[in-house]
Amino acid sequence: MSIPQLIPPIMWHYTVGAAIQRILADGQLNLGLLSRRYPVLWFSANPIWETSAGKRRPDKAETESYYGGLYRIGVSPSGLTPWNDWKRTLRPNPPQSLAEFERYGNPSEWWCSFDVVKRDRWKTVERLADDNWQTLFQHDAIPLAVVKTPDITPPTTAEIAAFWNFWESRNNAN
Repeated sequence: MSIPQLIPPIMWHYTVGAAIQRILADGQLNLGLLSRRYPVLWFSANPIWETSAGKRRPDKAETESYYGGLYRIGVSPSGLTPWNDWKRTLRPNPPQSLAEFERYGNPSEWWCSFDVVKRDRWKTVERLADDNWQTLFQHDAIPLAVVKTPDITPPTTAEIAAFWNFWESRNNAN
């Protein structure tokens, strides 16, 4: 008999200062691409930090410094799919990068959405400051207009492309 998985009341989408401005302006979390093929939006049950969310793997401090701070948006797990359930649908040919991503985190904590997640589903928006998560917004409590974010210039398209080329060359070398 298997033990049912306990589902936390909140799932976290971890992001960086360079992205939070656009997320707040759009009023939604948009899908990203896994291996440039699979549109998906990532969440984690980890309430401290999702290691695989780091943009400069796996260093949290470098990611925070280079990308203008660390942020997270909490949502209800309703409508999210556990990572392992979704991964099973990718068989027999999952992307090579999955193994690489899984080395940096705990896949049993991962959840995903295949649709954008609009602001009305957000429970909280938080920023990491002095190694503690501080609430910037809570649903029906603090208007988003008072959320202060850093004035950060996001990486250029060329910088992002260089990162992906490096990442894929690492995957293909293994």
